[in-house]
Amino acid sequence: YMVEPNQAAVLSLFGKYVGTVKEQGLRWNNPFFSTRKVSLRVRNFESGKLKVTEADCAGAGSRAALIECLQPNRRVEVTVDGVTPKK
Repeated sequence: YMVEPNQAAVLSLFGKYVGTVKEQGLRWNNPFFSTRKVSLRVRNFESGKLKVTEADCAGAGSRAALIECLQPNRRVEVTVDGVTPKK
């Protein structure tokens, strides 16, 4: 099987996970292993304009003023649909 750039292959033996191959190129494995190719590309389906929700920075007019206002608090919360968070 062939692993392309930005792609990985998941190996399983009779339904049990065996490993992952991320190196690109032509690969050979045990004939009993089944392979499933997985894309590693980052996709962004929502590319709308981001709003500043911080009340203190709402009046920052220019981009430089907004960056200066947000610099002390660099924490960002990211939500991914379809993924269960680890506890």
